[in-house]
Amino acid sequence: MVKTKGQGQPGGNAPKRTPNKKVRTGCKTFKIRRIRCDEARPTCNKCTSTGRMLLNLSYWKYLPGRLDNSQALRASLVVFCNSWLNYKTGLPPSQLIEPKLYGLAIRSLQAAIDGPEQLKVEILASIVILHRVETLLDLIRGSHVTNHAKGLIGLLQKKGYPNFDDPLETHLIVDMQAAMVSHWLVHRDVNFMHHSGWSDVFKRCAVVVAAAGDDGGLNMAPFHEFDRALGSRAEICHGVRGIHNIADREAAKIEAARKEDEIQQMLDEVRESFQPRIEYMRANGGIEQVATPTSPSGYAYDFPTDK
Repeated sequence: MVKTKGQGQPGGNAPKRTPNKKVRTGCKTFKIRRIRCDEARPTCNKCTSTGRMLLNLSYWKYLPGRLDNSQALRASLVVFCNSWLNYKTGLPPSQLIEPKLYGLAIRSLQAAIDGPEQLKVEILASIVILHRVETLLDLIRGSHVTNHAKGLIGLLQKKGYPNFDDPLETHLIVDMQAAMVSHWLVHRDVNFMHHSGWSDVFKRCAVVVAAAGDDGGLNMAPFHEFDRALGSRAEICHGVRGIHNIADREAAKIEAARKEDEIQQMLDEVRESFQPRIEYMRANGGIEQVATPTSPSGYAYDFPTDK
């Protein structure tokens, strides 16, 4: 067949196709939503503006200078980076964590805990990193999350108050809170960070972290306050369960009213610190409020990924 101009011959009038370069390194969230990602680092601007961050590991920039001080920290960091890379490249969940690397990290950590390094900040960082790995990516070693949370609590109590001039340590204190609350809730332990001087320590650490400007412009202060307020959840839940064991019904009613006041105070603190952030994210498309008749409040928050 003879091709005429406009049908593939040079000089024809057929419209030229614009090359469509497929982005392979952009944000996974916006790949799913079929929206072009600006690929800004460390977090794309769209994710930053709407609060879409899977990880807020703001203390990671302090780790390189500490790697020479701890084999346990190096091994834990290798496990995290390798597992995260496996996740990003699409390996199945059962293959995300390399057993040999994980085993080396556990052995290195145990050796450090049994030796003179036990109370070093780098050891706390090692445990926090492994806790993150197992919480986010591990479907096999679920019990290890509990073990690491218990280890964090024990070491922190033994070590005592942090050095506020050490940015890594202050960041870790803030990061640990959410992990430890889950442990206290399940195992009926007491949240020591809400007693004596630890409550003020946590608040001060949160202020130091916010002032350091390591949150990529996200203003994480409300989230830190949110974690602190929820820190009382474990004791409140255990107290509510204990009301059922009070034989004197009048005494039980008095205790129930007291617990109701505690719960309301916690909710007020959470609402005061978090509601402005919720409104910001709603205004920028980060979340949507949808009617949900089965919810006590009548609505729920949806994090859209298909628009």
